[in-house]
Amino acid sequence: MDKSKSLLVSLINNISNIDCFQKKSVERFFSQLTEVQFKQVEEFADDYLLALLDKGYSLEEMAEDYSWMCREILKEQIYFKRKKHYRYNRIDDVIDKVYNNKTYMKRYMIGVGISQILWENHNLMYKFWLQHLSKSKGKTYLEIGIGHGWFFTSAVKNSGFEEYVGVDISETSLSMTRDLLDRMGTNLKYELILNDIMELTQYDNSIDFVCMGEVLEHVEKPQLLIDKIASMMKRGGKAYISTCANAPVIDHIYLFNNIEEIRELFYTANLRIMDEIIVCNDNTPKDLWEQKKANLSYAAIVER
Repeated sequence: MDKSKSLLVSLINNISNIDCFQKKSVERFFSQLTEVQFKQVEEFADDYLLALLDKGYSLEEMAEDYSWMCREILKEQIYFKRKKHYRYNRIDDVIDKVYNNKTYMKRYMIGVGISQILWENHNLMYKFWLQHLSKSKGKTYLEIGIGHGWFFTSAVKNSGFEEYVGVDISETSLSMTRDLLDRMGTNLKYELILNDIMELTQYDNSIDFVCMGEVLEHVEKPQLLIDKIASMMKRGGKAYISTCANAPVIDHIYLFNNIEEIRELFYTANLRIMDEIIVCNDNTPKDLWEQKKANLSYAAIVER
């Protein structure tokens, strides 16, 4: 853990040295943590940072990619404040710009992975997911949109399913996840699939636990995706689904204006909300969320 601590502190120092704005943000987040909470974040960061170092990335490069990603998000936030809508609303608009652009995608995934360590909302969402995952078991765990691979490898490490399946449309995401799994050296059965989840039919009515973190805002018709997930779940199966409202990022193409619009997707698909968490990312008072179009992160555990 000492090695992990030195890695985390060194990463924070690197970020602070190159980006004064992020320095303030990171310092504010960590100043709010107790010693116990800080150690939890250290453990959370360990595998990811070590895996990147093993692949030849320096802490300086990680800090640069994180700072770059934050600047990319800031550009979209400025656009959203002016226009009141996201820059793109079709998947074809972002396929080549993001998902098929290996250089962009790798920097983006490293940045998002580091935000999993440094952002309060991502920490809270992860803990919410892990709390429910640790109580779940069965044959098959399915993750849709594995992204930086953090959740998928944590599921393999921390849960008791017989097999693990990850699906993503980005080869970069799959490759980064393989690297994490290789470093872990697991003997558990897993499969990583390069495909659109809507094209797969072999898992209908067979999944015990679905994880889909921050994917709904990346598709044109989120109701079709929720309906697909419902069709893949066993009776009594559960799903962790997270998304966001009024949260501009370059590849966010579906705008949820409030949390009720998200809940309505589950109601329509006959999925029961068992638990949920909402985090406001811009400190807007709750009674002004709707009026001010507050930037919100949301996650739910739903049951078929």
